[in-house]
Amino acid sequence: LANNDPALGLAEMEDLLQTYHDIQGVMTGSAVLGMGVAQAIDAAGKSKDIVVTGVDIFDESVNGLKDGRMDAVILQDTVAIGRWGVKAAVAVLEGKTAQLSKNFWVPVHIVTKDNVNTFDFAGTANPPAGWKLR
Repeated sequence: LANNDPALGLAEMEDLLQTYHDIQGVMTGSAVLGMGVAQAIDAAGKSKDIVVTGVDIFDESVNGLKDGRMDAVILQDTVAIGRWGVKAAVAVLEGKTAQLSKNFWVPVHIVTKDNVNTFDFAGTANPPAGWKLR
């Protein structure tokens, strides 16, 4: 499932639960969508049986991790993605595109109930502390 609408996640998961009775896990393309998926799973009484994961951190998904509605969120390091984007833009502007790699690797982090309260989001999902737009 991929979208950013919890209502879509809820509706899709309700349909999937009626069709497939042995679902063990769901990976969503968005942690926000995952909150709707988790809601459907909870309503079906299967929260302890189905693992729910998503991608990217939002306030609602942080709360979902803390209260157990979601099991894990894969956090893309958006600050590193932004840095690579700026480096690529500079290379293009300077006519050095031949020096650009075809792949840019950035770290991903797994955030769970066990580490959500101690995970340092600054510099990964959030700008580094003290960063200001100029």
